[in-house]
Amino acid sequence: MAPWILNSFQWLSFAAFRKFFDPKELVAFILPTTYAYYDAVPKLIDCSRPVIIVTACCICLILMSFNIYKKFNEHEQAIAEVLETGYFSNFFDRTAVLLDEKRQRGEMVTVLFKNNTAVQLDVNKILVKITLPKSKQQLSDTVAQIDAISRDATLDNGIWVKAAEHADGSVTVYECPRTLKAISRYLVNGQDAYTEENSFRLHRYFNERFMKDWDSHEDSIPQSIFKVNSVFEA
Repeated sequence: MAPWILNSFQWLSFAAFRKFFDPKELVAFILPTTYAYYDAVPKLIDCSRPVIIVTACCICLILMSFNIYKKFNEHEQAIAEVLETGYFSNFFDRTAVLLDEKRQRGEMVTVLFKNNTAVQLDVNKILVKITLPKSKQQLSDTVAQIDAISRDATLDNGIWVKAAEHADGSVTVYECPRTLKAISRYLVNGQDAYTEENSFRLHRYFNERFMKDWDSHEDSIPQSIFKVNSVFEA
């Protein structure tokens, strides 16, 4: 069976059913709705009772399936958004505030590389490039590209970054949400469910939430220093 078909119907797995099927909703909503159909149709349409029973059962299954499908998607979206919230707060809130305050006060920023080489420079000579990968494979490729051209370093307040010093004395910080690698731990169908096909949807949830947070913090993020892209740029 084609992988995209399996990915499209992961919400029908036993694990998803066990997690999202709620007997209370079955009794309070699904069964009453089904009975309302069973009771009303004979009054409107002249058809045999077996047809009505079969149709009512189908409606019950459709309503139950839709409920599980809705909860499954909401769960995956919540996972991605929780990871994004932690990522944004742990890195961007602190880094953006640091660089913005340094710029306003006209202070220098110190970038300390892992080999104890320290670079002190004006804030305006720092560029932070953020890549928001659209899929699992793009995430792996982006991380590999960043690791190949940058070194471990810390900024003034101890924030760990991947940075590269250039011949003109400027420094580029390369950032990518590596926390997305952890998303597979929380999926209903296990880590194997984090496939390339599924990752497009999961990463979209993450990226959309990121851009909302980005827009809401626009005043505190120096736009001339921070650049966001969906494709890695050296």
